[in-house]
Amino acid sequence: MSERSYDLSELSSLLKFSSAYLKMLLKKQAGYQPNQPISAELAAAVAAQVNRPWPPTAAG
Repeated sequence: MSERSYDLSELSSLLKFSSAYLKMLLKKQAGYQPNQPISAELAAAVAAQVNRPWPPTAAG
């Protein structure tokens, strides 16, 4: 399984949550680096914080 990365707007869309709030949560994560892609591991940690399933279910 390949490691996927996300940008903030994509993550916001996938989780259906405010990008500003997600950015605040990301800043509290140890591995977060501004202006760098967000790893699947960080995305999963943030999804857990906002009580969203990870990986997101496919649209359709």
